[in-house]
Amino acid sequence: MGGEQSRSNGTAVGVGTSAGVPPGVTTLRPNLQKRFAKGIQYNMKVIIKGDRNVGKTCLFERLQGKPFNSEYNATQEIQVACIQWNYKATDDVVKVEIWDIVDKGKTRKRDGLKLDSEEPAPTLDAEFIDVYKGTSGVIMVLDITKYWTYEYVQREIKKIPLDIPVILIASHRDLEEKRSVLTEEVHSFLRELNRPQDAAAVYYMEASMKDGFGLKYLYRFFNVPYLELQRQTLLAQLRRNEEDLEAIKVELDIHAKTEEQDYEKFKDMLERKKKGLPVSGGLCTVSAGANETAEGSSKTEVMDGSPAMSPRNRLSHQVLEQTPLPSPKA
Repeated sequence: MGGEQSRSNGTAVGVGTSAGVPPGVTTLRPNLQKRFAKGIQYNMKVIIKGDRNVGKTCLFERLQGKPFNSEYNATQEIQVACIQWNYKATDDVVKVEIWDIVDKGKTRKRDGLKLDSEEPAPTLDAEFIDVYKGTSGVIMVLDITKYWTYEYVQREIKKIPLDIPVILIASHRDLEEKRSVLTEEVHSFLRELNRPQDAAAVYYMEASMKDGFGLKYLYRFFNVPYLELQRQTLLAQLRRNEEDLEAIKVELDIHAKTEEQDYEKFKDMLERKKKGLPVSGGLCTVSAGANETAEGSSKTEVMDGSPAMSPRNRLSHQVLEQTPLPSPKA
């Protein structure tokens, strides 16, 4: 059985596959198992905005690997999908959510019994929810053959929070003969935005969903919001590290003044323990044995049996009762 392959419903279960795997289910390759074992490290939300009939949904589907669809169907409410994307050759698991934004959706009717006084069901559109909340990047889309879609961009791009990277896509590049939005005009507008120096960058590209032109550049743009998200995460970890370090310093200063750091009292505690006499409540009992502890083992256990605490709250009740906390340093 070790070197054979069994087939069930056309699915091969090879050597090394876990026993009891249901038919039709395949196991992840070892390298993928290693990556996903750590869970998702980053959640990256990227939204697609633009006026009606510019190709937002077409881009939304192309990012999912679907073929080009020339039919236009108005999107009634916000759509969300996860796409496969990784930053270069890292093992970080990044969940990328793409949101196809609808500024004002069509009102939906409630299911079931209709009442005259009943309000219509809320529509998931930009008027109902804050689409920029938790957003890592924004894709603004205009149609080079429709000038009013460029006017929409001129109005809406100023409403995007300054800390979110933006890429402006001029779509329908394959319809150059019908162009009404000039490339230089867009570049001039972006230069005149006068965004603060510390604001996130705004990029510009031209694309065609029909033949896939520009998609590779867009995938590379995802590196920008990802690295910014990673930087913010690392800075937050660094701040927590600094707080924990300061807490440990205070703890050590307090602990140094307690009976537990008095060697004479510590020896007395060991002698009393050997003789079976009660030990004073301010000292710790030896966890493994008095002799090993006296020789330098630092394995001690708090007498009250309380579970392990974070560095900020690790001071024992005995220390807090016996030693007044010093006033914080300026």
